[in-house]
Amino acid sequence: MTNFRDKFVMCKFSKIFLLVPLFLFLMSCKGTNSFSTHAYWTEIPEISANENDLPAKFKAYNLDIDNLKLSVEDNNALEIPSPLGELLVVNIKSSSTMSPALAEKFPEILSYEVLNSETVSSGRIDINPSGFYAMIKTGSETYFINPVKKGGEEYVCYFKGDANENSKNPYFEQNNN
Repeated sequence: MTNFRDKFVMCKFSKIFLLVPLFLFLMSCKGTNSFSTHAYWTEIPEISANENDLPAKFKAYNLDIDNLKLSVEDNNALEIPSPLGELLVVNIKSSSTMSPALAEKFPEILSYEVLNSETVSSGRIDINPSGFYAMIKTGSETYFINPVKKGGEEYVCYFKGDANENSKNPYFEQNNN
């Protein structure tokens, strides 16, 4: 038969064994991708744009840009879509391309460098009043994310090779080999 002291010690250790895993789980959530609770990209079946203004192949998304901006402020990582329909987690670092005086004059223009990871080799992301713009390199492929209309919620995500000569794609190159 156990005495009171043994029961007290066992009860105390039981609580610790229950609380430690919970504490570790909560701490691991805090330090990692807490942005994943922000659902800012939603794949959509179609978009409201002239077919000639679009790349040959693409995935279409709605973007909640305000939620994305909050996530960027809180994290050094971001979820972005791929032309294959996946959401990729990329590590980002603030990297303004403007002089400090110009950046101070236009604080709404944000620029980030996409850092090398398992899924992405490099890239650039810009967020400004016209929308979210990304150029992402994944090994031998390059893809883009652009708004369909400036300031709109609809975005296209496509590989560089799918750019259409007639589209209003700002990244189209005549020699797209």
